[in-house]
Amino acid sequence: MKKLSEKEAFEKIIIFCNYRERSSKEVLIKLSSFGYDSNTSKKIIDKLKKINMINDLRFSKSFARGKFKINKWGKSKIKSYLINKGISENEITQGLESIDNEIYLETLKSLLINKKKTIKKEEVKLKKQKLFNYLHQKGYEKNLIFDSINRYMWYQLTIDLLCNLK
Repeated sequence: MKKLSEKEAFEKIIIFCNYRERSSKEVLIKLSSFGYDSNTSKKIIDKLKKINMINDLRFSKSFARGKFKINKWGKSKIKSYLINKGISENEITQGLESIDNEIYLETLKSLLINKKKTIKKEEVKLKKQKLFNYLHQKGYEKNLIFDSINRYMWYQLTIDLLCNLK
Protein backbone atom coordinates (compact mmCIF):
# COMPACT_ATOMS: atom_id res chain seq x y z
CA MET A 1 0.00 0.00 0.00
CA LYS A 2 1.44 3.33 -1.02
CA LYS A 3 1.69 6.11 1.51
CA LEU A 4 -1.05 8.72 1.18
CA SER A 5 -0.14 12.35 0.67
CA GLU A 6 -0.65 14.57 3.69
CA LYS A 7 -3.70 16.15 1.99
CA GLU A 8 -5.22 12.71 1.23
CA ALA A 9 -4.56 11.55 4.79
CA PHE A 10 -6.16 14.72 6.16
CA GLU A 11 -9.26 14.15 4.01
CA LYS A 12 -9.50 10.50 5.12
CA ILE A 13 -9.13 11.50 8.76
CA ILE A 14 -11.90 14.09 8.37
CA ILE A 15 -14.21 11.26 7.18
CA PHE A 16 -12.96 9.07 10.04
CA CYS A 17 -13.77 11.84 12.57
CA ASN A 18 -17.15 12.63 11.03
CA TYR A 19 -18.34 9.06 11.55
CA ARG A 20 -18.28 9.49 15.35
CA GLU A 21 -16.46 11.48 18.02
CA ARG A 22 -12.75 10.46 18.18
CA SER A 23 -9.96 10.93 20.70
CA SER A 24 -6.56 12.29 19.70
CA LYS A 25 -5.05 8.86 20.39
CA GLU A 26 -7.51 7.13 18.05
CA VAL A 27 -6.61 9.59 15.29
CA LEU A 28 -2.89 9.11 15.98
CA ILE A 29 -3.29 5.32 15.67
CA LYS A 30 -5.23 5.73 12.41
CA LEU A 31 -2.58 8.04 10.98
CA SER A 32 0.19 5.60 11.91
CA SER A 33 -1.78 2.90 10.04
CA PHE A 34 -1.42 5.17 6.98
CA GLY A 35 2.35 5.05 7.53
CA TYR A 36 2.91 8.50 9.03
CA ASP A 37 5.53 9.19 11.68
CA SER A 38 4.54 10.82 14.96
CA ASN A 39 5.72 14.33 13.91
CA THR A 40 3.56 14.42 10.79
CA SER A 41 0.67 12.84 12.68
CA LYS A 42 0.91 15.46 15.42
CA LYS A 43 0.83 18.24 12.82
CA ILE A 44 -2.36 16.80 11.32
CA ILE A 45 -3.87 16.36 14.79
CA ASP A 46 -3.04 19.99 15.64
CA LYS A 47 -4.85 21.11 12.46
CA LEU A 48 -7.86 18.99 13.43
CA LYS A 49 -7.88 20.51 16.92
CA LYS A 50 -7.71 24.05 15.47
CA ILE A 51 -10.83 23.44 13.39
CA ASN A 52 -12.44 21.68 16.39
CA MET A 53 -12.74 18.39 14.50
CA ILE A 54 -11.25 16.55 17.48
CA ASN A 55 -11.63 17.60 21.07
CA ASP A 56 -10.72 15.16 23.86
CA LEU A 57 -13.01 16.82 26.40
CA ARG A 58 -15.97 16.59 24.04
CA PHE A 59 -15.00 12.98 23.29
CA SER A 60 -14.80 12.18 27.02
CA LYS A 61 -18.26 13.59 27.73
CA SER A 62 -19.82 11.91 24.70
CA PHE A 63 -18.19 8.56 25.45
CA ALA A 64 -19.18 8.65 29.14
CA ARG A 65 -22.81 9.57 28.49
CA GLY A 66 -23.13 7.09 25.63
CA LYS A 67 -21.65 4.09 27.43
CA PHE A 68 -23.72 4.86 30.52
CA LYS A 69 -27.00 5.44 28.67
CA ILE A 70 -26.72 2.62 26.11
CA ASN A 71 -24.59 -0.03 27.84
CA LYS A 72 -25.43 0.92 31.45
CA TRP A 73 -21.72 0.99 32.31
CA GLY A 74 -20.59 2.31 35.67
CA LYS A 75 -18.07 5.11 36.10
CA SER A 76 -15.14 2.80 36.92
CA LYS A 77 -15.44 0.94 33.63
CA ILE A 78 -15.93 4.16 31.67
CA LYS A 79 -12.86 5.67 33.34
CA SER A 80 -10.77 2.62 32.47
CA TYR A 81 -11.76 2.83 28.82
CA LEU A 82 -11.12 6.58 28.67
CA ILE A 83 -7.62 6.06 30.10
CA ASN A 84 -7.05 3.50 27.35
CA LYS A 85 -8.21 6.08 24.78
CA GLY A 86 -5.49 8.48 25.96
CA ILE A 87 -7.76 10.97 27.71
CA SER A 88 -6.27 13.13 30.50
CA GLU A 89 -7.37 12.75 34.13
CA ASN A 90 -8.99 16.19 34.12
CA GLU A 91 -10.98 15.44 30.94
CA ILE A 92 -12.02 12.05 32.35
CA THR A 93 -13.30 13.71 35.52
CA GLN A 94 -15.31 16.23 33.50
CA GLY A 95 -16.65 13.45 31.28
CA LEU A 96 -17.82 11.43 34.28
CA GLU A 97 -19.38 14.54 35.85
CA SER A 98 -21.55 14.88 32.74
CA ILE A 99 -23.51 11.80 33.92
CA ASP A 100 -26.49 12.83 36.04
CA ASN A 101 -25.89 11.38 39.54
CA GLU A 102 -29.56 10.77 40.32
CA ILE A 103 -30.07 8.84 37.08
CA TYR A 104 -26.80 6.97 37.74
CA LEU A 105 -28.04 5.73 41.12
CA GLU A 106 -31.48 4.86 39.70
CA THR A 107 -29.80 2.83 36.94
CA LEU A 108 -27.71 0.97 39.52
CA LYS A 109 -30.87 0.17 41.50
CA SER A 110 -32.69 -0.96 38.35
CA LEU A 111 -29.80 -3.24 37.32
CA LEU A 112 -29.76 -4.70 40.84
CA ILE A 113 -33.50 -5.43 40.86
CA ASN A 114 -33.49 -6.93 37.35
CA LYS A 115 -30.45 -9.10 38.08
CA LYS A 116 -31.96 -10.30 41.37
CA LYS A 117 -34.97 -11.61 39.42
CA THR A 118 -32.68 -13.86 37.36
CA ILE A 119 -30.92 -15.41 40.37
CA LYS A 120 -32.44 -18.65 41.61
CA LYS A 121 -33.37 -19.01 45.25
CA GLU A 122 -30.09 -19.36 47.08
CA GLU A 123 -28.48 -18.39 50.36
CA VAL A 124 -28.50 -14.65 50.98
CA LYS A 125 -24.68 -14.54 51.06
CA LEU A 126 -24.38 -16.27 47.66
CA LYS A 127 -27.10 -14.05 46.19
CA LYS A 128 -25.28 -10.92 47.42
CA GLN A 129 -22.03 -12.20 45.91
CA LYS A 130 -23.66 -12.76 42.51
CA LEU A 131 -25.25 -9.31 42.58
CA PHE A 132 -21.96 -7.72 43.57
CA ASN A 133 -20.02 -9.53 40.82
CA TYR A 134 -22.54 -8.50 38.18
CA LEU A 135 -22.58 -4.82 39.16
CA HIS A 136 -18.80 -4.69 39.63
CA GLN A 137 -18.31 -6.18 36.16
CA LYS A 138 -20.60 -3.42 34.81
CA GLY A 139 -18.15 -0.91 36.33
CA TYR A 140 -20.01 0.45 39.35
CA GLU A 141 -18.07 1.56 42.39
CA LYS A 142 -17.73 -0.96 45.24
CA ASN A 143 -19.13 1.33 47.94
CA LEU A 144 -22.24 2.11 45.86
CA ILE A 145 -22.76 -1.58 45.12
CA PHE A 146 -22.51 -2.57 48.79
CA ASP A 147 -24.86 0.23 49.85
CA SER A 148 -27.40 -0.66 47.17
CA ILE A 149 -27.34 -4.38 47.88
CA ASN A 150 -27.66 -3.90 51.64
CA ARG A 151 -30.42 -1.31 51.26
CA TYR A 152 -32.34 -3.51 48.82
CA MET A 153 -31.92 -6.67 50.91
CA TRP A 154 -33.08 -4.78 54.03
CA TYR A 155 -36.07 -3.48 52.09
CA GLN A 156 -36.94 -6.99 50.83
CA LEU A 157 -36.60 -8.46 54.33
CA THR A 158 -38.93 -5.77 55.73
CA ILE A 159 -41.51 -6.43 52.97
CA ASP A 160 -41.35 -10.19 53.63
CA LEU A 161 -41.85 -9.67 57.37
CA LEU A 162 -44.80 -7.34 56.83
CA CYS A 163 -46.42 -9.81 54.43
CA ASN A 164 -46.07 -12.61 56.99
CA LEU A 165 -47.79 -10.50 59.67
CA LYS A 166 -51.03 -10.42 57.69
